[in-house]
Amino acid sequence: MKRPRLRLATRPTWEPRVNPAVAAFVGAVGPPAAAAASPFAQDVRASKGSPAYRAHMYHTKVPPQAIEHYISHYTEPGGLVLDPFCGSGMTGVAALRLGRRALLSDLSPLATFLAYNHCAPVDADELGRVLTDLLDTVRDRLEPLYRTRCPACGRPATVRHVVWSDEFHCPQCRKAYVLWDVAMDDQRKVRASYNCPSCGSAIRKRLEDRCGSRPVAASLNCENGCDVTEVPIGPRRGRGVPFPTRAGLWVPDDEIPTGLDEISRVRRSGVRTVADLFTPRNLSALAVLWDAASKVRPVRLRARALFAVTAIMVRASRLIKYIPSRRMAPGPILGTMYLPSLSVEVNVLELFRRRVAAHTRAAADLRPERGPEAVDDLCISTQSASDLSNVPDASVDYVFTDPPFGHNIMYSELNFLWESWLGWRTDARREAVVSRSQRKGVAEYGDLMAEAFAEIHRVLRPGRWMTLVFHNTQAEVWAAIQRGVEAAGFRIEAIQTLDKQHETFKQVTAEGAVGYDVVVNCRTHGAPAPPQAASADPVVLLGELLTAAPAGPCKERSARYLHAQLTGELMRQGRPVVLDYRDVLDLLRQHFVERDKSWYKCPTKKHTP
Repeated sequence: MKRPRLRLATRPTWEPRVNPAVAAFVGAVGPPAAAAASPFAQDVRASKGSPAYRAHMYHTKVPPQAIEHYISHYTEPGGLVLDPFCGSGMTGVAALRLGRRALLSDLSPLATFLAYNHCAPVDADELGRVLTDLLDTVRDRLEPLYRTRCPACGRPATVRHVVWSDEFHCPQCRKAYVLWDVAMDDQRKVRASYNCPSCGSAIRKRLEDRCGSRPVAASLNCENGCDVTEVPIGPRRGRGVPFPTRAGLWVPDDEIPTGLDEISRVRRSGVRTVADLFTPRNLSALAVLWDAASKVRPVRLRARALFAVTAIMVRASRLIKYIPSRRMAPGPILGTMYLPSLSVEVNVLELFRRRVAAHTRAAADLRPERGPEAVDDLCISTQSASDLSNVPDASVDYVFTDPPFGHNIMYSELNFLWESWLGWRTDARREAVVSRSQRKGVAEYGDLMAEAFAEIHRVLRPGRWMTLVFHNTQAEVWAAIQRGVEAAGFRIEAIQTLDKQHETFKQVTAEGAVGYDVVVNCRTHGAPAPPQAASADPVVLLGELLTAAPAGPCKERSARYLHAQLTGELMRQGRPVVLDYRDVLDLLRQHFVERDKSWYKCPTKKHTP
């Protein structure tokens, strides 16, 4: 079926391509206020619990309340704030709340679509009515999909979620088995090794042996109040589940690419198209919801309705892992594309009902100082940060940005699911990442980032500031950033850390990720930095950090925090960053002592610089 055309009333505020209104928007900025004389000089800790932050998932975000500290320090009301790697638009949320003008751009049309919906002011009551009407429109078609009978009392019940398990062939006898049935131990944890129920052979799960999946358990809401949190679904009933048709409605059939770094791994689990990332029932439910949202009136709120649908797509997909030992699914694993062998199919109608409340709260919480007129203070363009030619020289008051972190996140691949529904695609040729499939190493990534920093320096007014939020454990990636910043003509004047409080999956597991963001405050100075009297010896610097840290166990004594602080201090001194996270960890083990996951100076260990 042909992809339907989305008709959205978003011009001139946002375009899923280069926005022709950028130059006029920048030209409307009033006379500049005085530049901040000194850098912002304190660490920031911010929760991820704000309504704007929680309205829609994205791979990396800085909480807007954290960004507000920097915007307040570096700009005056009415000043123009630029974020050329805007992601989902948290810089715009912070700027508008403080009465500044926000110019946002990103290479990804999905990112700028999210930024528009996060930032463009809308009447919260009207939005709530429109989304509630949309929910009511689809309710009669979606409720039957999740209707069943309680096995305890026979009364009507609603499916909250269904657990699906992969099926595999035994590599020895080739007979099929269900992972759920044979692999769990007494604590309901999946064993690394288990026995084939047919031939008794010891088995270790291999994706190449996967031969399908089926529902194995359901969690229900019984109208009689019965406790039905994990109702078994037997083999006969599981294989006979009546899957609904989409009644002629469109769904994306974009083929999952092969040979890419992140998304292609799901093909090993039998996924060939975007539609295969959903169970038949949830795909049907999303098709109904998407069709209704694309027809919402008034047209100016249609983008908001589609935004709300995209907000539930990952949770409605097969990408949500089920944890039997906890009888729950904790939610999506951010920053990676992973199809678990035990997944959960969540009720789409219930997911969307919760989004109605969440998006209404986010719209009410935005509270821009100029009210609905603040839409005139927002312009969003879909373009590369390495080409800001539509932004005049020396026209921007301040830049806050959170750019790609090397090889940590493959944005264009991870956006593939959403962009397939929306009908757009990121032009990965200018994507600043370290990627095997794109044949981009650290050098190519560094070149793209250097071009972006040069453009940022060009559009900033003289003596103005850029705040760069970055994290990576690898010294060569930091060195690439350092070279690009300095080559553009910036001078690094202050370093802090940003603690987002909750770690992402990548921050816990990825080799190139680290727990604390380093915040680099740079000014548009062409002169070299003055000579530094501070020590360049990393052990001495670590000792100074530990001397200044609070006495007891605390984040300031954690290896990740110390790595971030050491990296930042070397950059501030203008010295090359040559230590990976593992190098810093080795220095801590050699020269300091660890207690309760905190590091301390040890009087018995001496170090000669």
